[in-house]
Amino acid sequence: STPPLVRAVRAPAVRHTLIVILVLNLLVVGIKLVVGLRTNSLAVLGAALESSLDLINNLVGIALVRLAAIEPDEDHPYGHGKFETLGALGIVVFLSITCFELLREGVMSVLRGREPRPPSLAEVAAVGATMAINVFVVWYERRRAKQLVSSFLLADAAHTQSDIYVTLAAIGSLILTRAGWGFIDPILAIMVALIIAWHGYEIVKSTVPVLVDERAVDAAEIRRLIGSIPRIL
Repeated sequence: STPPLVRAVRAPAVRHTLIVILVLNLLVVGIKLVVGLRTNSLAVLGAALESSLDLINNLVGIALVRLAAIEPDEDHPYGHGKFETLGALGIVVFLSITCFELLREGVMSVLRGREPRPPSLAEVAAVGATMAINVFVVWYERRRAKQLVSSFLLADAAHTQSDIYVTLAAIGSLILTRAGWGFIDPILAIMVALIIAWHGYEIVKSTVPVLVDERAVDAAEIRRLIGSIPRIL
């Protein structure tokens, strides 16, 4: 388990990181929501939904990191560190909701022939600015995740990375709509849902082995390494 001193130092640092990201995500959601409602673009509204889930993840993470930092007790002799990993798995639940809603709305829009209103250049630029924020958040959160050895920050960074692709699709939709190709908007929304689903799978693949205590290193490899040390039998 993680030493008490490391937990004591790490927990506030992880919470501070999540608070910084929370503020940035609030800005991103606000911009996407305004542009999405003004243009009625499903891809942009889907991007706003994706960013909203980032906000929820940040709030859940702040609570879970505090819980994970609690010292071992009678009921949890190995500490509470896995609560943070469990929170990372919880992100997949939010990702699943996003995928379902985007797929449903995308298919319905294709069937109904729904098209968004052509956006202004300022609206396209505003959504482009949110992508720049997302890129910074992914870089910052991954760096902090490695420094603090936080599975939750790493999973949340993967989620935010999917937000970059979502935002890129939203920008593409806005540009194509300005060119008179608005019918592509729901198709891009469906593609966005598939991207989110893939990132959800990646998170599950990395968190489930931790929760079920899967062997981290193969036993044969451990024997080989020990056997290579002189005078060790």
